[in-house]
Amino acid sequence: MSNSQNRRSLEQWMSVIQEARTSGMTDAKWCLVNGISRHSFNSAIKRLRRKAYQLPAPSRKKSNDIHDLTISKQEVVKVDIVSDGTLWEVVTVNCFRQFPLPDRAV
Repeated sequence: MSNSQNRRSLEQWMSVIQEARTSGMTDAKWCLVNGISRHSFNSAIKRLRRKAYQLPAPSRKKSNDIHDLTISKQEVVKVDIVSDGTLWEVVTVNCFRQFPLPDRAV
């Protein structure tokens, strides 16, 4: 398949952009969730504006909702680990066995 056969038409991009803009997500978040390159998305917006298409306004809402688990981006979080007196040993994947810690002579 040639490159021109893989491209979306202006009408297809208009539909994609309308879906993104009515989703309630920012353009960046919608592109991330739907696997669309931000560069391609923004280039399509520019092409549509040059052709005088009327585009919906972007959502600028910053959401304070619970984190969207459909997004694959991971965050690094500092965790303080406090011993509760037991030792955990990984036996197999997702299967744990608990052992009491030996008494420590101080």
